[in-house]
Amino acid sequence: MLVTDSFLISDVADATVYVTRSEITEKAFIDFANKNIETKKIKNVGFVLNDVHKTNFGYGNKYGYGYQAEEKRWWQKIFG
Repeated sequence: MLVTDSFLISDVADATVYVTRSEITEKAFIDFANKNIETKKIKNVGFVLNDVHKTNFGYGNKYGYGYQAEEKRWWQKIFG
């Protein structure tokens, strides 16, 4: 979260960068940043998202779909 010192120098800063951690940084901190962006207390803001796990990528966010042939058991091959 920004502290008073950050607000004091934000007028002379070229950018403000927030570093967040996936699944750790609380949503309230992001909301705090967004409110300060909307009220133009800070400008030229960027976010860095660290520690994103590979399992969070992909279509459907951990869900998938596909087609798979069901393998027959030995007795299904003989009697099936």
